[in-house]
Amino acid sequence: MESRRKIMNVKSVLKLIIPPVFILVLRKLKQRFHKSNDKIVSTISLIEKKSDTICILGNGPSLVESCNKYINFISRHDVIGVNFLCITDVFTQVKPSIYVISDPAFFQQEKNDNIKQFEKAFFSNTTWNMSVVIPDFASESEFCSKVKQNEKFKVYFYNTRNCSSNENFFEQYNRNLLTPPARNVLNFALYLSIFMKYKEVYLFGAENSFMNDLHVDQKDNKLYFMYKHFYDEGKKIYLYYDDSKPERGIMKLYEFLSEHSKTMKLYWDLLDYSNYNNVKIYNASEYSLIDAFERRKPE
Repeated sequence: MESRRKIMNVKSVLKLIIPPVFILVLRKLKQRFHKSNDKIVSTISLIEKKSDTICILGNGPSLVESCNKYINFISRHDVIGVNFLCITDVFTQVKPSIYVISDPAFFQQEKNDNIKQFEKAFFSNTTWNMSVVIPDFASESEFCSKVKQNEKFKVYFYNTRNCSSNENFFEQYNRNLLTPPARNVLNFALYLSIFMKYKEVYLFGAENSFMNDLHVDQKDNKLYFMYKHFYDEGKKIYLYYDDSKPERGIMKLYEFLSEHSKTMKLYWDLLDYSNYNNVKIYNASEYSLIDAFERRKPE
């Protein structure tokens, strides 16, 4: 009881001698220290531009046709390649200066055959210097470690930990405090191009043609997708809620459409962001359902 009184007396004395302002300063220092231990790992502002125009190569079926038509134009400018581009001849033909990988599947410890094929091609087919952009959560991954050990690559991280401030959304995008939700890798490639403030951005192979490839099985109502890329013949994929747990069932059509409507709206949000940074985006794809950007082929 006596010791408890002494503690209470000490607290009372401290309240008298320590000004309230000092206590506030201590609190702020604690908050700052806490934030410093939860740093946003983002280095994309360090990527160097080689031109004022950048070409983004999507993985849509029409990419080969676009590359055949506009290879001279594409080769003169910075190029962003994404996902499985490296397993194709287009990769070594255009030699992307930037490569964006965003799907968490690429960074998991257990790799399926597709990811193993990707890694083998990525490291063996790259014979030039290239910037590799991956999410900050992958900084400790085995893939990241391999990239860092290869002198041809420079690895850069983008923020996925969103730390909002009082600024408007676009200023937060410009500081990489916030990033648009990466609903697909093309969304992020566009964000990166706008963030880097290229004057012009050309999209190739950006079909987003899910409306044409979406089907309902007429026997059992199961929703499936005829998944097509320029590097394969396409395959039938049932749209499970979780591919690793098929027992959870298959998505309903309205659920799929609801999710993809958010992806398509994001293109319009990115258009607003591009206008904010005075960046012009042209959709040069041979076919595309993206209706946000002006249609224009290279001259």
